[in-house]
Amino acid sequence: MRSARFISLLVLAVATFLYINLAVIQQYGQTNFYHPVEHIGLAIYCLISLITTRFTIRLNDVSTKPQSIFSFIKIILISGLAASLLVTLIWLLIRSLVMMGSDEPWMMNWMYVIGNMLFVFFYVHIIFSSTYLSFAYHHRLKAENNKRISAEKARAAAKLKLLHEQVAPHFLFNSLNTLSSLIEVNQPQAQLYVIRLAELYRFMLRNRDHDVISLAEEVNFTKTYVSISNIRFGDAYHLKIDHYIDDPVSWYLPPGALQTLVENAIKHNEASSTEVLDIHIYIQEETITVLNQRRVVNGVVASTKTGLANLKARYAMLTSSPVLINKSEEFFSVQIPLIKEITDL
Repeated sequence: MRSARFISLLVLAVATFLYINLAVIQQYGQTNFYHPVEHIGLAIYCLISLITTRFTIRLNDVSTKPQSIFSFIKIILISGLAASLLVTLIWLLIRSLVMMGSDEPWMMNWMYVIGNMLFVFFYVHIIFSSTYLSFAYHHRLKAENNKRISAEKARAAAKLKLLHEQVAPHFLFNSLNTLSSLIEVNQPQAQLYVIRLAELYRFMLRNRDHDVISLAEEVNFTKTYVSISNIRFGDAYHLKIDHYIDDPVSWYLPPGALQTLVENAIKHNEASSTEVLDIHIYIQEETITVLNQRRVVNGVVASTKTGLANLKARYAMLTSSPVLINKSEEFFSVQIPLIKEITDL
């Protein structure tokens, strides 16, 4: 692609010079537009201008340093002087070789030499070098922008992976707290709890490298989590899910997102078999809301603060849609976005 653009630019520049050359000759002298030497000479001028410009760019390290308009003017002047001298020397060499086989005397006309140098500089080099520099500068800016975007994506992916890895320790910390309390109360129930907990961890291990999973998978994971919570607390939680979408498989969210919200409600609110805590999940197009009554638990275990904060940070890496938290005297709710497209994740 880069070579094709450069060749297109070169062809356009040469065609422009040929057009100008024809116009000048028609205006001030005899036209030799159909003479091959005219085109060969102009092509040599353009080629030398290109070589000196590229060489000067390398000397000034344009590809790695920020450039100003004065830097480009300096490049044009230096490369133009070099191109003019080189073209004039080649012309003098060819002229000398031609005249060596001729009986006619040839005296060097310095005004003609200076005129030839000015012709090369103003007529050929400035236009061609400016065109090439514009292309090179545009290409450098585009490359830097692509490099910056790639670096930002790499940083976001690394941060998302780190946040994702924090979920398992957080979940393990809370699960072991639950298990330690359950063993003291009811060992048979503790065995069932371990079986269900193993199912949850199989799910987590299976999806640990996934940025998102389907809504259907996450709902099943959350139901299993609520079931093991009810083992300990004796059916103290009632999970109600209202679906307002037709195809939950086509919507996605981060693994453990819904479970984190339900876990947050269970951890921070009082509940028992006689005073059941209702946890209501509303699944709609593009959003899902978890709502629960507020029954603040006294003497709750200090939070590790990796739950909602982690979830918000993970979402920030995946979508611009925000995580919305609403709290009143009676209710607490969190609305998280559902992700429809996963091609860029």
